[in-house]
Amino acid sequence: MGYGAASLTVWVDGERVFVLSFGFITNTGVRMILVLDATSAASLKDQEIRLIFKRFHGHYCNTISNPFYEIGTPMQSKWFDEGIRDLYSISE
Repeated sequence: MGYGAASLTVWVDGERVFVLSFGFITNTGVRMILVLDATSAASLKDQEIRLIFKRFHGHYCNTISNPFYEIGTPMQSKWFDEGIRDLYSISE
């Protein structure tokens, strides 16, 4: 599994915003991207970012393991959505 980070400047509603982006590639080639406001992300440690990706990957695996999910279609799972919301609230 691979992991990397970069800092970017983006414009949101006409305002300049500094963000940090983190990328993660699983053993099966699934790519995940996490983008955070640089001011809030500055307090997060590398280990915490890795934990967020690990939990996200767990939610992803549980969702695609559902026998009713068709690979390549949009994920429409309330369990996945709730899991990601929980991750978001933990990282705040």
